Formats: sequence, structure tokens, C-alpha cells
Amino acid sequence: YSAKNRWGGVDAEQAYFLETESLRRLALLKQERGDKNSSPFPKLLSASNEDLSITISDCGISLDALAIGEVPAQIPDHKAQVDYIVDCLLEAGVLHLDLRPDGKNLCVDEQGRLSLIDFDIVALNGTQPHSYQIKRRLDMARRFPGGYREWARSRLLRTLGRFDDRIELV
Repeated sequence: YSAKNRWGGVDAEQAYFLETESLRRLALLKQERGDKNSSPFPKLLSASNEDLSITISDCGISLDALAIGEVPAQIPDHKAQVDYIVDCLLEAGVLHLDLRPDGKNLCVDEQGRLSLIDFDIVALNGTQPHSYQIKRRLDMARRFPGGYREWARSRLLRTLGRFDDRIELV
């Protein structure tokens, strides 16, 4: 994190905290639910407070990195997958605010499972937003008709729609 350019207005330690705390909360939710299915979020494999580095599980390839002109990646039940991602975020108290339309934070694996990555621009329930930029984006999402749930859902679905030359929604 110390090498990343911080668009979100947070320093390296804050970005590291947001990423690790988000992944910890999402893993705890999976454990509390007794969910045996694969998670739509990376698993935190290791974290170093000394050099602010983490290792996460593989979540497939980001949508923007999928090759154009090859056999499109098939994504079954995409709306149900998106709803599940958003429901988990809300239940874990992790409001992901970097749902990028360029597909960099949304991955698909070989089985067509979607995963959301990159949790350094988030708002965590029970804490104040870590920067003005995060607070501003959180306020915008909350003002969206239907609140954060519909904002996140619409952004993820719109992102999928932008990659119809690389994915097939089945």
C-alpha cells in the first residue's frame, strides 16, 4: 500500500486498515453463516503490519483484463450473483465505494463466479469515513434512489453490461 497513489484521500496505513478490516469482516460473515460456497470476495491469506502488504486468494481475472475476440466468459445467474455480493457487503457493514465501471475491481473465475476486489476505498459501519473523498462518495451512494443497495447493484450490473464483447450473461 505504501507504493500506491491514494485517490481516496487516505494514507497507506489507512488503506491497509480498510482492506484488511473489510476482508476480515467478510470472512467472519461467511463463517457465521456457515456458508460452504465459494466467496465472492478474496480471502486474506496473510498481512504484514510492518510493510503494509497483504496476500489474498485468487479471484480469477478482472473484467478489463479479459481478452477481446476470444470465447466470452460465461457468467450464470449474474443478477443473483450481484445481489449476493451487495447483500454480503451490507450484512458485513462494508460499503465498497470503488465499484469502477472500467471492470478493474470485478473479477470472474473459470466457473463464471463473480468476485469483488480492492477494498481500500470503503466505508465501514461503526467508523467515520477515512477521508473527504470517501465521505462524499458514501453520501452520493446513500442519496441514490434505494440507497446504497441499489447504487451498488446498478453500478455492478452496468459494469457487466459494458463488457458484452468479453462476457456472456447466461
